Amino acid sequence: MGLFLREAADRIGADDVLAKVGALLDWGVFSGLLRRGLKRLGLGPQGYDPLVLFKCLLVGQWHGPSDPRLERALNVRPDFMLFCGLDLHVLAPDEATLCRFRNAEEQCELCLTDPGGEVDLFVACTLPDMIHVIRGDRTIAAAIGSDRLELVGPQWARKRFGAWLNLSPLSRVGSVRDRL
Repeated sequence: MGLFLREAADRIGADDVLAKVGALLDWGVFSGLLRRGLKRLGLGPQGYDPLVLFKCLLVGQWHGPSDPRLERALNVRPDFMLFCGLDLHVLAPDEATLCRFRNAEEQCELCLTDPGGEVDLFVACTLPDMIHVIRGDRTIAAAIGSDRLELVGPQWARKRFGAWLNLSPLSRVGSVRDRL
């Protein structure tokens, strides 16, 4: 963490909503999911870390700005920068980058293995569908029922998937999108 992010964290404090969300979620799970799902070749200039882009989209969904306004906010709001992992000397993703990432059609796949045995859970979904589940727009059950999320593995592991993501209790309720 750079000097700017440390200073911003001190000023913003642990009571900030984004700081609380950032501390609650296991971002390592999302990072692996995104890296495997996007299947980048690694050629050409280094792009943004997919986890940074994912966090930017979450901030955009939670706070509601348009992509141009989100781009601006990511460059000037320390709480957004801290949550997304953007340092002061790095420009935030532009609106086109955010739009392309949001609409990526690649499949996000992650295989979680229980370190105590030979138990695997295979998770497959598109990035937009996973965002809907994490935001609470669609419950895990509704995503599975509409074939937007597939969990393959032992029943106990499929049931624990939501707990591994550390989703809010509100994410089990769903929203009007479940009924659309």
